[in-house]
Parts: sequence; structure tokens; C-alpha cells
Amino acid sequence: MLPETLLSKMEQASLSNHLTQCLCNRECDDSLRKTKKWLLKCIPVERRGEILEDFRKRGGYCDCEVLANVLGIVIEEDI
Repeated sequence: MLPETLLSKMEQASLSNHLTQCLCNRECDDSLRKTKKWLLKCIPVERRGEILEDFRKRGGYCDCEVLANVLGIVIEEDI
């Protein structure tokens, strides 16, 4: 079950795929750079600010926190 956010299920899946691919082999740079890149590409400008604010309220202050805290996905790191 997907968390209830301002994104549709399709948008959540798209963002999840985007961030997972971006972060899979790289560490998070403690920014929302990759999330914002996805927003620019996939979300109309009038919705972006509200979505970012919702992410922050849910603890999504960087890309990996959007995955974990907003979308409920954790990327396992190789040890």
C-alpha cells in the first residue's frame, strides 16, 4: 500500500523509480536536487511548491529522506 501523499500512485511510482536509480550506486548529497529535477520534468509548476512542502512536513528534506519517509522505500547498501 502506497502512503497517502499529494502525488498520484503513478507519480509516486515514477518518483520512486527515479530516486532509486539515482541513489542506488551513490550516496545522498543531503539535498532535494534529484527530487526537484523529477518535479521539473513530471509535475506542473503550480503543484511543485505544495508537494515540496508536503515532503518536508513528512521528513523529506533530502532525496533519500523522500524515499524513506515520504514513499516508504529504503535502499539497502552493500556492506
